[in-house]
Amino acid sequence: MMTTMATRNESKTPWTATHPGTILRYELEGREISQKDFAVMIGMQKSHLNELIKGKRPITKPIADKKRFSASLQYRW
Repeated sequence: MMTTMATRNESKTPWTATHPGTILRYELEGREISQKDFAVMIGMQKSHLNELIKGKRPITKPIADKKRFSASLQYRW
């Protein structure tokens, strides 16, 4: 027997999707990493990274695999 869990939006505000570039921008700001430095870290043109962060370019599988974003965002302890 398989059970499923219902998901409900209890708030009055509907859910909205967040572009991955927005999350990346917050992560870079929180870690005080410039877009230029991060672009160099992952081997991407700064202009492409900027378009990604602004939501004008999607994060495709090749981009995500290109040095793996998460591996490049190492925690500072």
